[in-house]
Amino acid sequence: MIIVCPYDEIEQAVARYQPASAISILDEGEQAPDMTGVSPEHHLRLSLSMAVAEMMMPPCPEQEGARIKTLLNFAEGIDWSRAVLIHCRLGLSRSPAAAYILQCALAPDKDEQLMADELRACSENIEPSLMMVAKADDLLGRDGRMVDAIEKIGMGSDCIAGRTFTIPFLPLAAA
Repeated sequence: MIIVCPYDEIEQAVARYQPASAISILDEGEQAPDMTGVSPEHHLRLSLSMAVAEMMMPPCPEQEGARIKTLLNFAEGIDWSRAVLIHCRLGLSRSPAAAYILQCALAPDKDEQLMADELRACSENIEPSLMMVAKADDLLGRDGRMVDAIEKIGMGSDCIAGRTFTIPFLPLAAA
């Protein structure tokens, strides 16, 4: 299971779901919160501000692509029999994009649109970062299908911050 939440709901999400792994998508210079029960080696701290994410549409500086590669590499080591928590400041753009990227990476035969539709069904408010998705689409060789799928689900409903939601996801290799 993937748990997506805003920064302000981390403590409650950790207590409720007891994730074994966590991904903190932080603004430049922001400190990652404590994740009770998550060992440091299972907690990825990824510095990727929205300003940086917006620069990720092609052409993308190689250093920014490296951040998405870091996310993809971390996903390969996750114990998917336990929950993974992904958060960003508002839980609306970067963390939902990361959740979608992980699903596409770890379920390469699953339809991108189906995964995007499932993501939208989990939350009407999210607006996954198209820039992050575009870079991952390129790295994963999805030929623009990830971007097309996210564009098709459209913008989320207006809100100031997202709410915690879960995605029932288990990669085929872990099933």
